[in-house]
Amino acid sequence: MSSIISPPPPVVRARALTKTYRRHRQEPGIRGALAAFVHRTIEEHQALAPLDLEIGEGEFVGLLGPNGAGKTTLVKLCCGLIRPTSGFLSVLGHEPGLRRGSFLREIAVVLGQKSMLWWDVPTLDSMLVHKAMYGLDAVTYASRLGELTEVLDLDRLLDVPVRRLSLGERMRCELALALLHSPRLLFADEPTIGLDAVA
Repeated sequence: MSSIISPPPPVVRARALTKTYRRHRQEPGIRGALAAFVHRTIEEHQALAPLDLEIGEGEFVGLLGPNGAGKTTLVKLCCGLIRPTSGFLSVLGHEPGLRRGSFLREIAVVLGQKSMLWWDVPTLDSMLVHKAMYGLDAVTYASRLGELTEVLDLDRLLDVPVRRLSLGERMRCELALALLHSPRLLFADEPTIGLDAVA
């Protein structure tokens, strides 16, 4: 009698996932501002149309599309930074919007337009904060930091205040910081901003 091995569940599973924002519309000028006091016109903007998606363990998935297509919105939904308007979303078996610690320890996110690094201190200081935040022991921390420093060529960057780094240098440091706790899943939104072809 042979046993049937079922495939592992998807790392990311979305069914009819949507995100809609409500915003008020106001005509320009003083007249428009005064009219908005009396009556606000509310519009709904669909940032993400109904989406079905499955991503398996070990897969690399890239999102391509024009500005406003919902790429960043999808990343934010998967990280739990925003909640869906409707539909189903599961990431690593968790509901991202609940932002439970057990979920957050398994993911990392790099947002090219937003920094996790402290602007006025060296990257190494941010690394030490993450070491404490994720409860990394000294041996694991030193091993991971050494590996990331070598792979991302950070030797001369770790002691430099972040504000003095070029955009490409900062992005390499951001990636190292995100990977320090060995997450199972990495979300990256425009992570190659400022990087040259070699980087």
